[in-house]
Amino acid sequence: MEDKTIVLPEFCNEDCALFGVFDGHNGTTCSKFLSSHFPEFLKKNNYLNESPSMALIQSFLELDKTFLKRCCTSGDKSGSTGVTTLIKDEQIFIANTGDSRCIICEDAVVYALTNDHKPSIPFERERIINSGGQITQGRVQGTLAVARAFGDIEYKDKSTFGAGVLTCEPEIKIWNIEDCTEFMVLACDGLWDVLTNEMVAQYVRKRLLKGISAQKVCEGLVRHAYMNGSTDNISVVIVSFVKKSYFEKNPEAITKPIQCNDPMSSTNPESNDSNNNSDHSSSEIEEQEKKVRKRQKKEKREKFSKNYFGGDDDECLVY
Repeated sequence: MEDKTIVLPEFCNEDCALFGVFDGHNGTTCSKFLSSHFPEFLKKNNYLNESPSMALIQSFLELDKTFLKRCCTSGDKSGSTGVTTLIKDEQIFIANTGDSRCIICEDAVVYALTNDHKPSIPFERERIINSGGQITQGRVQGTLAVARAFGDIEYKDKSTFGAGVLTCEPEIKIWNIEDCTEFMVLACDGLWDVLTNEMVAQYVRKRLLKGISAQKVCEGLVRHAYMNGSTDNISVVIVSFVKKSYFEKNPEAITKPIQCNDPMSSTNPESNDSNNNSDHSSSEIEEQEKKVRKRQKKEKREKFSKNYFGGDDDECLVY
């Protein structure tokens, strides 16, 4: 398990909150460093009150540089993606590097607040190639499946401890919190590999509106992804904004079906990769074999769950 999370409902003061998911790879050193030090880097940034977006960008870059300097002496080669959200003055500031993802649900409509930074995306591909890198079988240098990440010193500029073939510069988005804002989900790709944005929003909304706590819904969602065949680490943070008063005034909102604002999302969680990566179209035979393997894994997991945990999808368990 190489993932780490940040959950600080009171950050700096009671009017701010900070959440994050860091999906480590090639070891846990990087994700541990990020989760331990990111809050302090952000807190001391001079732009935090004036320009939270700038504070997030600078904190990402400074944190990465500090970690890379340590790697030069320790020989560590680990890396990590990262998605963080800073809530301040009724606004959400989202910073994302890599393929961890953040979605938000508002009035039963789900919106993607991040883009997955994959090497197959034209902009990322061009940047990687212009930096002297290459993409083989959808991976940077034939190894790394993301186009942006913390750490990974082998893919950075060791003289400046800055961007090389990889960069950790985050993509920033801002979202205004309204009365109809319902919840936000941050998670690593272990969740999104098997569930679409729409599926996740539907699962979470149904349970939050029943009065189940965000913590229990979060635990259940991790288990739900596991039972649906996820073979990666699964880390999820759910932030609930549900206001009872809003639904009392708008009872029709409770029964609204989930709609997806993201045109890239579909009932197939792998559709994003297939739409973005025109270089790797699988044959019908390969696709059929993939489905068989996935079904076999699911059957094996269901058998395991039934034997040891009762097999109830609504039961909330921590893995």
